[in-house]
Amino acid sequence: MPIRDNQEHLSLEEVAQRLNKSIDQVRELCAEGQLSGAFQRLGDHVWQIPSSSVEEWINHHLFSKAWFNRMLPRWRRLNKKVLGFPRITVGWTIAFIITLVGLYGTLKSLGYFQPVRQMDGDFRVAIAAFEVIGDRDTRSEGRDQAQGVFLRMGEAFTKLNPDFTIGLWGPDDVTPIRGATREARALSASKIADKIGADIIVYGTLDTTRPLWILTPEFYVSSANLADAQEITGQYEMGQPIEATGEGSIATRMTFSTILSERAYLLSQFAVGLSHYAAYNYATAQAFFEEVEQEYDSTEVGGKEVLYLLLGNAAGKNQNYDLAETAYQKALAVNPDYSRAYAGLASVYYIRGLQPADESDNLAAIDVDLINQSIASYKQAATASVRPALSDIDVKVHFGLGQAYLALHLQDANKPIAPAVQEFEAVIEGYGDGENQRVRELAAEAHARLGRIYSMTGTSDRAISEYGYAIDLLYDRKERQQLFEERIQELQNGKQY
Repeated sequence: MPIRDNQEHLSLEEVAQRLNKSIDQVRELCAEGQLSGAFQRLGDHVWQIPSSSVEEWINHHLFSKAWFNRMLPRWRRLNKKVLGFPRITVGWTIAFIITLVGLYGTLKSLGYFQPVRQMDGDFRVAIAAFEVIGDRDTRSEGRDQAQGVFLRMGEAFTKLNPDFTIGLWGPDDVTPIRGATREARALSASKIADKIGADIIVYGTLDTTRPLWILTPEFYVSSANLADAQEITGQYEMGQPIEATGEGSIATRMTFSTILSERAYLLSQFAVGLSHYAAYNYATAQAFFEEVEQEYDSTEVGGKEVLYLLLGNAAGKNQNYDLAETAYQKALAVNPDYSRAYAGLASVYYIRGLQPADESDNLAAIDVDLINQSIASYKQAATASVRPALSDIDVKVHFGLGQAYLALHLQDANKPIAPAVQEFEAVIEGYGDGENQRVRELAAEAHARLGRIYSMTGTSDRAISEYGYAIDLLYDRKERQQLFEERIQELQNGKQY
């Protein structure tokens, strides 16, 4: 490992003191399980010692029996505590130190101890190399096809000319997305998106094990930066799988490149629309997706249900419920097993069912038929077979059903409240004490709904506890926290609901 020479020469005692200090700190870090920190601390100490001092120390001490007699007990204690071995040899001690320093140097040179580089831009899109299934000699094909997507998306963003900046990284900057299943790849994509700050990651697989190579492009919409748009987060397929004659010939690459070029432009349009959606510009997002619908060549690209879903979501947020319902119905016409479209349709029925009560300020005016339609659609979403990875459909369905059952009880107090309680508790269980951060806010809102239910049933202490849980989870939503704090204050003052 190289040693810095731009420092003044150290005495032998100073060198020994630094090495002894590093041994103590390495021992403490290893005992705490912080192995990477231990390597880094040891390497930092050695790195700071001038080479002239190290050479003298080696000449006078490394092969000195007296020095080993002094140091061996310290290393034995370190070795016993860290590795659990009761005895240690002199040769093993030397090998251990050299291995630690060498391993640290290697890892540091590979960037393991460097801060992770973050994407910039108002909206951030990353393209990872397609994972190649098959011969190792074809691995470069996955990177090359992803690089083509990267270049074409860059051209598309320039052409679309949005009024905000889009950060774009290609496969040379993005860790490959790996996984044997769609779910495993989506989980890998979510972790990498969180690490680099990406809003969308494009990835997929290239199967070269058959005469017809199959390229399956996918993309993942991260929930980390789109907390208010959970209905659009998760994994999507970027159109139908693409087939081409194998062997990695020019014809193969041209086939993939031509079709991916169309997909890349389409995905660029999706990204711009999603960015408006994430920024609460729902009218702009709706108009954008409507424009994309006119240009979409579904005969070649396929997967038009994704476009209809995004259009329906944008229209719903824009309170254009007729268009939203039509878009979701179109999505189901393309793919009758698309769970997300059923959930979207259910949300439209639910909102429409509440409108009479909102307009008349009378809960008895809630449209029971529409609420029951909402429940039926949510149940269809729960059983539909096309369930994108990490879209958390089950949790979202539980929350929607809880809302619907609560609405039925609010319309008629004789209707049971227990089904709503069960659904909201299922949402909280889906959060798993923080294991699934994607549904943190849904879990918080479920706690708040339980707070309302318990306040209606006269269980004030439990209601206060539920509102408290909601406040704890909504640490980044001050306005919601304030609302629930007011509810707690009202309950403490004896207000009845």
